[in-house]
Amino acid sequence: MINLKTDYNEIPGKYINLTTALSLSNLINGDVNFYGANMTVNYVSALFPDTKMVDNIPVMAIGNNDYILIEMKLPNDPLWFVSHNLLLFCSYFYSSFKNLENYVTYATLDNSNFFTADQVKPGGEIKICITASQEVAALYKKEGYIISRIPSDYNNCNNQSTYNLLLRFGSKDPRIDNTPLFRDNLKISYHKYQGTEDQLLFTSKEIIDTALPAGTPEKKPNNLETVKQYISLEKYLDSTFPSDNKYELYPYLSNFTDPEVDYAIQSFYDSIELPVPINVQANNTQENYFMSDNVNIVDSEVLYLHILFANQNATGAALTSNIQIYNGDSTHSLINLANGTTGLIKTAPDLPSFSESDYPYVGQAALAKFKDYGIVSIKMSEIIENNPGLENVLIVERFSYNPKNLNYTEYKDCHPSAAYVGCALTESNIDYLKSTYHRKIELSAI
Repeated sequence: MINLKTDYNEIPGKYINLTTALSLSNLINGDVNFYGANMTVNYVSALFPDTKMVDNIPVMAIGNNDYILIEMKLPNDPLWFVSHNLLLFCSYFYSSFKNLENYVTYATLDNSNFFTADQVKPGGEIKICITASQEVAALYKKEGYIISRIPSDYNNCNNQSTYNLLLRFGSKDPRIDNTPLFRDNLKISYHKYQGTEDQLLFTSKEIIDTALPAGTPEKKPNNLETVKQYISLEKYLDSTFPSDNKYELYPYLSNFTDPEVDYAIQSFYDSIELPVPINVQANNTQENYFMSDNVNIVDSEVLYLHILFANQNATGAALTSNIQIYNGDSTHSLINLANGTTGLIKTAPDLPSFSESDYPYVGQAALAKFKDYGIVSIKMSEIIENNPGLENVLIVERFSYNPKNLNYTEYKDCHPSAAYVGCALTESNIDYLKSTYHRKIELSAI
């Protein structure tokens, strides 16, 4: 039996706020790179004496018998809970070797931990233990720690994996700087094993087999009707624009693997099994991501980029959703639109504040501000004018937090956006859409 006091040497760590670092470009050479336009989120990671900065990301090796503790005391200030709406933890392998080559995977190892209002209380404490040791996990679980598991069979001694962790702190717009909170209330420590006994370890199979199940969309009558109307709306646009001018959104990174696959790349285990592992780019296991192929942008006064979308809260597939339009060049940044706006399209309400009684569920007043579905039409010449030299864009959609269990929604049950390139919608098109879908549709031209 291990002894946590005598068998381990504690090494104090520090936090690093990666909020700006995660927006830096070129984290993966030649591949698509994005982090999903979380514009009101602080990203926090850990620094230890052996940590190395790779592409502005702190990475490290973690021994199979070692562990990391994160302990954070929440403020007593009620205003903090009014102004914040997300606390999330994710655990990653940043890179690993396969077939004698090093690949950046930056992909989740275990379920993400979404902290609910029951756990996020004034003066409360968030406690997380990260380890490959089942014995360490069992001891800290008794102490009320959330356990984040490391797969021992893929860990650094076997394929030189490098580890990274992220805490996400979401605030209501505008972003709030949580540096004082991190400085005063956040303790991070590495515990190195000094003992000699072999420990029972977690394996990738155990982690995969016990992953939290996906959710299914809500089956309320209004959700079913919204999905039915959205499908009919897509069929109408399919008949309006030539088929070769349609750009579908595919499950996350499936269209960028080599060769392509027909499923989303959602974890380290998905990525490392590919012939060429791919960067999953700090994903969150409780979200669905969809992405298009690159859409060519031409300097035309008559052509538009039309994006069809659904409010995924209205379909029952997610609590919140959005669309991001990214520059297709090496920066992969959000494009600029007219009037100083960026290529972020909110399609559903944000999560409410921690202080709301039904958190994380969105209230009717917030829901009423969003239509059930819509079409955003952006003139190609306006895109060129606001993004000189732009050749193509990538369209990404995010579904966040299934209403039933907060985990991702089964991809087969999702109804993602679609994009079309063509002339402006005619008066006849607009009259038909307004008369058929009444007040549930949003039509906007940029």
